[in-house]
Amino acid sequence: MATLRMLATLAVILGWAVLPAAADLPMGEVAEFPHAGIALAIPQDHQMQTVSQPFDVMRAAAYQNNQPSQAITLSAIPISQVALTAEMLADAMIASQGRNLAIRNLQVLNKAVMKVSDLDGAARLLSYNLRGDDAVAAMVYFVREIEQPKIRICYVLTVEAPASRKSDVLPTLGEVVKTVRLTAPQHPTALAITRFGSEISDPQGRFSIRPPLGWYASPGPAGLSMAQTDYLLGGLPTVSAHMVVTSLETIVSTEQQMEHCVQTMQKTATERNLEGKLLSRQRCPFAGQDAFQVVFEQSVKTQPASAPASAAATQTTEPASQSAKTDLPASVVIAQRSFCLPSATGPKAQSYSLVLVGQGMAPEAAGAVMNKLAESFQLRQAGSAGTPTTASAPATSPSSPAK
Repeated sequence: MATLRMLATLAVILGWAVLPAAADLPMGEVAEFPHAGIALAIPQDHQMQTVSQPFDVMRAAAYQNNQPSQAITLSAIPISQVALTAEMLADAMIASQGRNLAIRNLQVLNKAVMKVSDLDGAARLLSYNLRGDDAVAAMVYFVREIEQPKIRICYVLTVEAPASRKSDVLPTLGEVVKTVRLTAPQHPTALAITRFGSEISDPQGRFSIRPPLGWYASPGPAGLSMAQTDYLLGGLPTVSAHMVVTSLETIVSTEQQMEHCVQTMQKTATERNLEGKLLSRQRCPFAGQDAFQVVFEQSVKTQPASAPASAAATQTTEPASQSAKTDLPASVVIAQRSFCLPSATGPKAQSYSLVLVGQGMAPEAAGAVMNKLAESFQLRQAGSAGTPTTASAPATSPSSPAK
């Protein structure tokens, strides 16, 4: 370990001309993130976590004595300005953290050029105080250009650790960089779910669910929302899902719920001057309960379709990027699966609804995604404590995109 620290220090002094070898750092399997056009591997002792921001692609953490000892994050940010280089973006994003109240004493210890999949990356070694704890981060920014369609993406790969483990961040970054492979980005609506992220629950502990790997998720008072960014459309969340829990005055039958859902979807389409078409309605099991599923399509009549409100909730997912393109597919598929249970206290009931919204999504694909999401859903006892949501180590860093 002493030799490793000496090599790490020497690498910093020499401008990272040679990264220290990461001895005893077995790597896991390569994980693919086709929506962002990238694949990489992380060390075997790191656990994948669910990300919480639209441009976060991957987050993983290692723990020692139940405390986070290292975190690896990958972000992908759409870039509209052609003139912006990796060096310029690195300096701008790090400088923007001066507005972050959680970070103090931010210092750039070193700068260097690092090759990432044949691209010239801008590498940075930082030290800072994060919410009272001294930390370090080794990161590399690299920009790729895609001709068809014409898009630019800035990737930010970061390894963070407590200051006491400073010597470990450079070796880990070097090993992860070796595994990076760039692929052609794909529309999320065309992707099948093959892997899941970590389990999360709503703040009230009413249920838990495992978002697909590469989806970002955030809990809220009504339940949980999750989505996947479409980089081919400039960063819009063209696929989103919402797990919504609502209170009812009385228990209602599955048939009554289904009929109300169909009427609400049709009314929403009419109000938005869209064509509404019921594709299917059926009873089906969900979390061991008698539930129904409705699949509905809204398409353009005289104006572009925006992300529609579901029968269970009126909230919609906002575009993640101001520079995102607006040429969305002309149709939207909405799938909703719901059931109703008596409340634990009082005469009221609770309705649990999983709502999937897919811009330009094929109905068959929406059904397959709905089935996968429903498989990962678990109903919890009322009043039980929820599991941690999207904790990371550390939760905020100078690698985060500028706000």
